Order: sequence, then structure tokens, then C-alpha cells
Amino acid sequence: MANEVRSWAIFTIRGNILPDQITRDMKIEPDRVFADGKDRVWQINSTLGATETTEAHFHELLLRLLPQSAMLRKLASDHYLEFYCFLEKPQEMSLPITLSPRILLLCGYLRAHVDVEVKDLDVV
Repeated sequence: MANEVRSWAIFTIRGNILPDQITRDMKIEPDRVFADGKDRVWQINSTLGATETTEAHFHELLLRLLPQSAMLRKLASDHYLEFYCFLEKPQEMSLPITLSPRILLLCGYLRAHVDVEVKDLDVV
């Protein structure tokens, strides 16, 4: 069994949004737009591989989002902005989840929530 940690990260804008307007204003094509109950969700995914660190995934997303910080901060007043990261690890591995103060500060500056989910890899 490989002792490898895998991670993915996404950024979403959720609420009563106009996804096409967000795409035009942000000048970023979403990886996914979908309805989730009464909310609509605009989503971009980190383009890094699963073996990259959580920090690297957040950094990659922030590089794309920060040029539009004024728009995102305004959207955050009426919508839910979130960085979501999913980690898979071997069951026997203890894994601290660490994000640098800089990454946390920038997420907070965008008024975005941060959610991290950790799951043990299935044992075969």
C-alpha cells in the first residue's frame, strides 16, 4: 500500500447567483456550474495534481482569484464563498492539516470560508 497523501481543492460561489455574469466579470471559466437545491454554484478547481500539498492547491486558486478581489469581496456580502479541500491519507497515518498564515489571511481577505475534509484511504 502506498503511503501517499492525496488532496484536491476547489473554490465556490454559492447562492442566488448569475453564473454567466460571474464568469464574465471574473474572466475565469468555471469548471462546473450546478444547482444545489435553491442555490446555484459556480466552481473552479485547482489545476494541480493530487500529490501536491494543500497549501499549493490553495495558492494556485488564490493566484487566479486575487486579481478579482474587489468583486469577490462584494459578492461575499450576499453569497457564500468557500475554499474546500479534500484529503485522502493512509488509515495509519496521523496527518496535521496546516495552512500558512499568509494563505489564511488571503482567504479571509476574500471573505471566503475554508473547509477541509479528511478521509482514510480504503484498505484493500
